[in-house]
Amino acid sequence: MADSSRKTLQESIVKSSSFLAGRILDGIDRDIYEKTRMFQKYSRDLILREALSGSNREFGRLADIQAYMDEKDKEWTSAPVKEATPFMRGISSNALSDELREKMEFHGERYGFNLFPSVVVTNRYGAVVSMTEKSRRYRQDDNEWWRETKENGLYFGDVRRDEDTGANVMDIGIRVNDAKGGFTGVIKAALNIETVNGTLKALEAEKDVVLPRSMHLKLTTRDGRLIYSTRDFKFLEDASGLLREFMSEAGEHTPYFLRKAYEPGEGQELSVHVHSKGHKDYKGLGWVMFVDYETAEIFSPVAELRDRILAFSIIVAAASALIAFVISRSLSRPIERLRDVAVEFGRGGMDIRFEAASKDEIGVLANTFNRMAQERKRMDDELKKSEERFRSLVETTSDWVWEVDGKGVYTYTSPKVRDLLGYEPEDILGK
Repeated sequence: MADSSRKTLQESIVKSSSFLAGRILDGIDRDIYEKTRMFQKYSRDLILREALSGSNREFGRLADIQAYMDEKDKEWTSAPVKEATPFMRGISSNALSDELREKMEFHGERYGFNLFPSVVVTNRYGAVVSMTEKSRRYRQDDNEWWRETKENGLYFGDVRRDEDTGANVMDIGIRVNDAKGGFTGVIKAALNIETVNGTLKALEAEKDVVLPRSMHLKLTTRDGRLIYSTRDFKFLEDASGLLREFMSEAGEHTPYFLRKAYEPGEGQELSVHVHSKGHKDYKGLGWVMFVDYETAEIFSPVAELRDRILAFSIIVAAASALIAFVISRSLSRPIERLRDVAVEFGRGGMDIRFEAASKDEIGVLANTFNRMAQERKRMDDELKKSEERFRSLVETTSDWVWEVDGKGVYTYTSPKVRDLLGYEPEDILGK
């Protein structure tokens, strides 16, 4: 019964945990989608469009656009990381950059942290037009994210560490079109994943209230690099072994896994995992949410039930043994008494009787024995009377008269014998 209860509880926990992990990931995906929508709306900003239109016209007048971009990119990358050339400062302080910086500061005040540590805008050729923080390169058209954004309209990069700002971010690329739908440039915003962690931290704060204390959460990238954990962890450390635990021999993912506990001596953990599915235009990055429980806590109701059943079984067994003992004594004592009475009866005690007030089988047996003893006594009394008559008869044989004739032997008793027998036999010895 305990094993069945444990299995039922485990299945229930797996289902509820899968649902919980799915809801968390859905919330994260929705949040990333909403942040993306923010920049998609901004891509129609008038200042942004005018800045891109002017930059594209200037580049269109260049004799050799690629040579110009290569030259500026070489000058850009040769400058020290912490320093900015006049050309860089001109870009970072133009009207568009100032507007972007102002908007990002507004969001930072709203969320309590720098939501977008860096934003870069390029023209249709891939050259940087504006930036809130210094970009590592001037030319961006040879980057995969830029080409994918231009091609598909959206780009979502996996999490990374931004060495310039010190924030953990994921890049979002948004294509910018003019009023007629023509391609004019690209916006790349580095989204601070603290917004993702905030959702998980809020859930963790409620853990002791509505969730098991032993529950632990982990969020990893598609290939198993840690993004977040309720335990101590290093950002983007390899945790791909977690994914391999859920692989069956057939190469398929199993919904849950039982493993040794994270800390030595803590027994086992039940681990459930769910993959993100994205939301609308955001197709998701295949992030994986793990929900772990210490089995000692989640199965404690089963253990308590098992202990209660065991205690109840012991009580029932003890009570049954006591009842059996009482019943045995109540049955054995009359039987032992009946045995003693039978032995005494067999030794000649004709007046002995077995007293039994009960109406059960013992009572029936006692009444039967008493009737047998009474009948035996009656027969014994009659036998004694017959012996006395026979003895008296023998003593009176001297009064008999014998007569013999030719036909046989006839004997006639004296009046004394006749009175003793109660009748007058005509032939005692037979013909």
